[in-house]
Amino acid sequence: MDKLKNRLVLVDPDLANDPARKQGQFGRILGRMEEVHLVFVAFPGGKEAGYDTGDLLVLMPHKLLEGMVFKRSHPMLRSDRRRIGKIARLAKSGRAAHIREAMELAMASAMLRKLAVVTLREWIDMGLHDYADKVTGGE
Repeated sequence: MDKLKNRLVLVDPDLANDPARKQGQFGRILGRMEEVHLVFVAFPGGKEAGYDTGDLLVLMPHKLLEGMVFKRSHPMLRSDRRRIGKIARLAKSGRAAHIREAMELAMASAMLRKLAVVTLREWIDMGLHDYADKVTGGE
């Protein structure tokens, strides 16, 4: 849990049934119930809500994003490669504001979203906490 606490997450903008009505909004993880894939998220203004880990989006760690750019391991347009590079640089800073900006940039196109964003469940299942960027600073 410690590796998830305070992690910046984005509620999937395409989430059809969101009782908290926070689709497309950023929040921070407060806690987790592993056995049921439930994560509690705090939003600006003090509202809290529980979400399935498959309904929350996170940015891929900057090291993996850099690998896509420098190793050319994924076929993509030059402009997308530059954007992935920018996303990686923003994520590498570790500042919450930069990670938020990186997520917004990644969500701007279907290709970038596919390459740079995963659900929290995928992030956990792939063991990406070993590569995770340290988030510092507030929103």
